[in-house]
Amino acid sequence: MANNNKRIRVGELDFDGIKDNLKEYLKTQDQFKDYNFEGSGLSVLLDVLAYNTHYNALYTNLAVNEMFLDSASKRDSVVSIAKMLGYLPRSAKCAKATVNIRIVATGLTPPPFVTLPAGTSFVTTIDQNTYLFYNRESYSSALIGGAYTFNGVVLTEGKPLEYRFVYEDTLRFVIPNKDVDIDTLSVRVQESSTGAFTTYNYSNKITSVEKDTRAYFLKEVEDGKYEIYFGDGIIGYKPSSGNTVLINYVKSSKAVANGASTFNMQGSTANLGTVTITTTSPAVGGADPESIASIKANAPVNYSAQNRAVTAEDYKVILPQLYSNVDTISVWGGEENDPPTYGKVFICVKPTTGETLTPETKEKIKTEVLKSKNVVSIIPELIDPEYLRILVTSTIYYNPITSNIAGTSIETLVRQAIVNFNRTELNKFDSVMRYSRLSSVIDSAADGIVNSNTIIRLSRSIVPVYNRVQSYAINIGNPIYSEAGITGNIVSSGFSIPGSTTTFFVEDNGLGFLRRFSVTSTGQKIISPGTVGTVNYKTGKILLQSINIDAAEDNLITFTIRPASNDVVSVRNQLATIKEESIVLRAIEDKVASGETTAGNYVFTSNTL
Repeated sequence: MANNNKRIRVGELDFDGIKDNLKEYLKTQDQFKDYNFEGSGLSVLLDVLAYNTHYNALYTNLAVNEMFLDSASKRDSVVSIAKMLGYLPRSAKCAKATVNIRIVATGLTPPPFVTLPAGTSFVTTIDQNTYLFYNRESYSSALIGGAYTFNGVVLTEGKPLEYRFVYEDTLRFVIPNKDVDIDTLSVRVQESSTGAFTTYNYSNKITSVEKDTRAYFLKEVEDGKYEIYFGDGIIGYKPSSGNTVLINYVKSSKAVANGASTFNMQGSTANLGTVTITTTSPAVGGADPESIASIKANAPVNYSAQNRAVTAEDYKVILPQLYSNVDTISVWGGEENDPPTYGKVFICVKPTTGETLTPETKEKIKTEVLKSKNVVSIIPELIDPEYLRILVTSTIYYNPITSNIAGTSIETLVRQAIVNFNRTELNKFDSVMRYSRLSSVIDSAADGIVNSNTIIRLSRSIVPVYNRVQSYAINIGNPIYSEAGITGNIVSSGFSIPGSTTTFFVEDNGLGFLRRFSVTSTGQKIISPGTVGTVNYKTGKILLQSINIDAAEDNLITFTIRPASNDVVSVRNQLATIKEESIVLRAIEDKVASGETTAGNYVFTSNTL
């Protein structure tokens, strides 16, 4: 029977454990009995063996991790695994703006007809940095009233580039630039030495590609670049050796050009007269390449969606792939809507730039982006997000001895901590503002903070329709505080009604009804007779009924609401968010904590506003 004590234990992977196992093994050998392993040259050899084993174990562990989507950390590994799931990571995206151009002719004999050629450059400046935009299509205009007008000109940010190569079976065709927007990619092949170039179209579905289909395919390769490859004569047409391939594309500056709204036209067309450029849609859509975390999340779901939109999860995966200006998305079926609307799927998108999508963008998504993915019987409906503002009022107690900074500096640090909390944990659909987490963030924002007393209120605004009897419904999706005899859990900003110069407000009466009131110059509250609406405290639904308004401050009526819970949830198209201007802070020296006074002189703050 073999002696198990003479075997090397292989369970250790760290250096010291490996070396100890080797020493214990050698001690069991007759040749090394009574040998001093610590004070001899053999100790150095054991170090070498242990290092070699440790390095191999470490390398093997890292290599195995890169074989699986969940544990891979290198982008090349994640992309390679996603490729097996048929997933192409989203490329960098160019910002796009829409403008109207009017050129008032100044020459003695201006031409009757002018073309704005494709590739005309437009310059804009953001934060003292200059960016170039180009129109990728040509536009034409006749001379009417002494001016040329080009409406709806789409400008694309980036650097137009061209790459040419000769096709050979054994060669790889990698676009030599990073941050390429693959939506701008144009591939043409000269199939004979004297013939014209034939346009090849991108395809991500082999089921629609036949042997004579002029199509090209894409995959992301090393260093974030993209490789183009063609058909094999069975799936897609195969170019012949020696054919010239011409690729045109735009290298993006990614998100930094978003928001550009002022443009100056360059080139010969600008010399025809006085140019006026009106921006109808500022630059949006510029984006970084898809992150590793996003690829890990989307690749498996995209595989299950099979490039079609049937379930709500399918839309969540497909739309961000096809339209880059998506920060967060919420999708639900019509049967889950309130009220139910069968035969529709509701899609709410918070764009990366701005708070809502333009009507033109919504229509483009419905008719162009999603049309080929939808089930025939289902109609997609894009709706705007509704922002539920969280108002944070916090009193911070700090020990002046341990903090070493003034109260105003404490307030600055706490404010920045709350802003960071909003960015990382809120502003997403289906997110939850957890009061305990917010309190923890405030208390740990600076050294010396002893504790804090934070009050949460919610705010929603409506845009009134003036001089018309109108009803308004608000659903905050969170229960509202209710206690018999307690009024003012809901209070609106001021507005006026026809035939009166008085500024009115709306509040709840604590019994489920809304009433109107005004305040005199001496601060006396005067309640108007009757009710103007209802409130469901449990569901968070507020209904302002049949009211005629003729003016409101900033053309908004804002309701401040006391929630039943300090935790705030986002439901469907609702986004809970904390605006920096809605943060009210007060830092107070805690003299009890610093030992200057007794607890009987503690400064108390109210838990209500």
